[in-house]
Amino acid sequence: MESATSSSRKYRPRALDAQTLTEAFQMTAQDHADRPAVRTKDDAESYTWAEYADMVEELARGISALGVEPGHTVGSMLTNRPEFHFFDTAVMHLGATPFSLYNTYTAEQISYLVEAPQPACW
Repeated sequence: MESATSSSRKYRPRALDAQTLTEAFQMTAQDHADRPAVRTKDDAESYTWAEYADMVEELARGISALGVEPGHTVGSMLTNRPEFHFFDTAVMHLGATPFSLYNTYTAEQISYLVEAPQPACW
């Protein structure tokens, strides 16, 4: 008799073959559109993969309209909310790099992070 564990090992998400994180995201959103992707404690808020992908597309259009392009670095100061994930993923879809500024940082720490020169390569 085959166990549930051994049969679940046969499933291999196609997103594992993606070349980029954003490609893996899009594959996952397509393959699991109706499944929960992001949710808060006790499911007070819950977003499916389809809703997540739609929000990412909408935010990416807006962020792009602000001038963000591939290679840019984008800082954000967001609270611990689902929107944090939507924003970061949208920035990555534009080929830019997101980073977080925490509300607990001092003004000096924020200034250092925002004004620090970027290295030529990482």
